[in-house]
Amino acid sequence: MFPWQEEVIIRHSQLLLHSYQHWTGRFLIDAIASPEEISQALFEAPFALVSHGTELDPIFNYGNRRALEL
Repeated sequence: MFPWQEEVIIRHSQLLLHSYQHWTGRFLIDAIASPEEISQALFEAPFALVSHGTELDPIFNYGNRRALEL
């Protein structure tokens, strides 16, 4: 199983899309696809994508393939 196929990553990918659009007014990627396809598209995107939690000292909780390579 690839990371983007895990249910927790699929849900987190949806959160990333909605959060990005909420704060920027723009779309992170073309989101006309199934949640699993969106999860894969974000993981395989040509740009680095990372996120972190809301802890007092935030902890990274997601990095796509490009971010992990860098």
